[in-house]
Amino acid sequence: MSKLDKVTDNWANNASVRSWFPCFEEDPCLYDYPLSSLPEFEVDDNEGYEREKRSIATGLWIHYNWRTIQAEEQIAVPAISILCDFPYIRKEVKEGLLQTSVDEKFHTYCHTLAVNEAKERYNKEIDSIPSVTVREMKEKLSGETEEWKRNIVTVAYAAVAEVSINAFLEVLSRSLEIRVCNRTLVDKHNKDEAVHSLIFIEAVRDLIRYGSDDERVFLKESIMAAKDSFLKHDFGMYESVFSKHDLSVSFSKSSDSMSRNMKGVNRLLKTLDDEVTA
Repeated sequence: MSKLDKVTDNWANNASVRSWFPCFEEDPCLYDYPLSSLPEFEVDDNEGYEREKRSIATGLWIHYNWRTIQAEEQIAVPAISILCDFPYIRKEVKEGLLQTSVDEKFHTYCHTLAVNEAKERYNKEIDSIPSVTVREMKEKLSGETEEWKRNIVTVAYAAVAEVSINAFLEVLSRSLEIRVCNRTLVDKHNKDEAVHSLIFIEAVRDLIRYGSDDERVFLKESIMAAKDSFLKHDFGMYESVFSKHDLSVSFSKSSDSMSRNMKGVNRLLKTLDDEVTA
């Protein structure tokens, strides 16, 4: 039995949506978000920062969840729909993609519950600032007039999102600074994503194997662009939350706290290279 068959056969037993539901409980001793994980920064008012730390952590938690929802709804879910419509996607891959779609919708629901619960404890305005990744993907989509190219751009961004490993999720899911319910939500999501990585790799391999030469070339270009987007420093979320607490902050661009492991993406690019140059 292949790895793909194993994960699809075991989905009913292993997926979070089948066995878990979030329960958010107040804990006055713990924060919502691990401030120690922030990139190195300087703030203009240290006393103000110390005074507002709990509220800042809650604001960051709200923004983190909102951005997670945006990634699911604007990148992953549309890409799954596109992939399922490709005629040459293997039936077992399509089954895995449909399971992934259920997972992603459940993640959206859980992170929405997290946002709603945190908002009840947060008295600041929230700026809904899309991540640099979502912004750049939308820019690329707006620049393409052909539907097949727009589809491949969406798939490329989703593939990088699902196949790369976000080191920060591991930090968040293991942090003892934050509420157990918060880190459990991240941990459950992260474990689902580990399975999604395998499924997306197989789906992209089908695109590589059965797509046209033009599709393969454009897929490679799009994955490389998406990879660059995901590796960019994006401090907009942090700066917005600090500003709502009347604090000016500057972050070190040498920090690797938001790094991603791109080994899986690089392997896909190598496979594409081999096909394009064959």
